Amino acid sequence: MLQLAKQQGKIVLVDPKGSDFSKYAGADLLTPNKSELKQIIGDWASEADLQEKAQNLRRSLNLRALLLTRSEEGMTLFTENTVTHVPAVAREVFDVSGA
Repeated sequence: MLQLAKQQGKIVLVDPKGSDFSKYAGADLLTPNKSELKQIIGDWASEADLQEKAQNLRRSLNLRALLLTRSEEGMTLFTENTVTHVPAVAREVFDVSGA
């Protein structure tokens, strides 16, 4: 299905599941969370280590970009030429369950 969408000129965004990311090769954007990414590339010792491993994965899967969602730590976008981190913004939560 991914290749058919690409042949039709569609942008393919994937929220991956499972431990085989090879089936998502060629997607435009892959959006794993921290635990999903760790299953594939292993743990990282530092941000530099994460960047190297994430970029290696992005290249090996021929992705235009990889967006790592990091819960309260925000998200990090890896592209061919840049790594951009966007911190999470804390918001006040209101109880809307009723009185």
